[in-house]
Amino acid sequence: MIGGREAPTLADGEGFVDDFPRLDLVDVARVDDGVLLSYEP
Repeated sequence: MIGGREAPTLADGEGFVDDFPRLDLVDVARVDDGVLLSYEP
């Protein structure tokens, strides 16, 4: 997922669905002025 000021997010629209997969955070890396979060189901 890539985000920004105008980028859609997981919280946009109708919201989460019941069968949304559980994701575990596995890595955090600094990238320029941002942060890259890596998840695995």
